[in-house]
Amino acid sequence: MQIKSTNPQREVFRSSGAFTGPVCVAIADDSAFQRQLLRSLIAFRPDARLSIAAESGEELLRELSNHNEMVHVCILDMEMGGVTGLTAAAIIHFKFPEMKIYLYTASELDIWSDVLREAGVLEVFSKGETSLMLSTILDGHVS
Repeated sequence: MQIKSTNPQREVFRSSGAFTGPVCVAIADDSAFQRQLLRSLIAFRPDARLSIAAESGEELLRELSNHNEMVHVCILDMEMGGVTGLTAAAIIHFKFPEMKIYLYTASELDIWSDVLREAGVLEVFSKGETSLMLSTILDGHVS
């Protein structure tokens, strides 16, 4: 079974979770340092490409709505001003149910797994392990 996007220009990925071609990644973090770190780490991966790097949840939602190619993976900072990572995750999960969503945070996280699951979040990582987080996410989605 394949999951198809509502946008016919977007590619389709296999139900196993592995993608064809490079994994297209969108990130949202209000920290310029974290965005640059993720940008650099993704650039070293031949199997991944950064599609969107947003400063806020609002910007990411706007960019995703206007983006013409499929974004496979979305990595969101949990604590951003305005639309938080969790709120953005819930909206993204509703609008783009095929997208894999991950949160990361600098805070100790004692969050409600039911809320995360309903928002479509697959896992929450610590910002202190950004490189490990990216490897875990991408290695799990690359064929």
